[in-house]
Amino acid sequence: MYQLYWCKGTCSLAPMALLEEVGVEFEMIEVDAPSGEHRTDRYRDEVHPLGLIPALRIPDGRTVFESAGIVMYLADRFPQSGLAPDTGTDDRAIYNQWLFYMADTLYPTYNRFSWPQRFSVDDADADRIRARCRQLLVDQWKVVDDALEDSDWLVGARCTAADIYLQMVSTWDEDPEGFAARCPNVARVASVVDQRPAVARALSRHMDLAA
Repeated sequence: MYQLYWCKGTCSLAPMALLEEVGVEFEMIEVDAPSGEHRTDRYRDEVHPLGLIPALRIPDGRTVFESAGIVMYLADRFPQSGLAPDTGTDDRAIYNQWLFYMADTLYPTYNRFSWPQRFSVDDADADRIRARCRQLLVDQWKVVDDALEDSDWLVGARCTAADIYLQMVSTWDEDPEGFAARCPNVARVASVVDQRPAVARALSRHMDLAA
């Protein structure tokens, strides 16, 4: 049995969508983040050593964390889902590129924008950090939007886990309408991904949308 430790509004959205997509039986364990459950010694010892969300307990009892790592693992573990190109192919290289780009480039910028106090010892720096992150996000998303100019998906001719991860990250912008105007191709792909039944079910749990 797979167990997903998750919380509404967090980056557990894509891992949950992947679990729904591959059709495997899984248990959802909602973490009470507002009360600090994820910061307890028990959670750190048993689930995630840094007290972060999400995490996935796999059938052998070990716990996998990092949302992109969970997504990649599930797509590879269930190849019949068709959500990842075959390893060793050129498409796989591009797929890896986009997953890592979103996890290692976009994700950290959103972190700095959302919690600037974590990245400076001077509270007066918060507004400057946010302003810099706003510009970085414009530049970083443009790379993705340009790549989708003549493509239905990030890689290949079908939706992959990278597109599902893109959909999640695209929901984090502070100005959804402005984001859609700046990045019409990203918004187009995310909108199509939204309509996938598995993704819609995950969205309904995270954002109180109708599945």
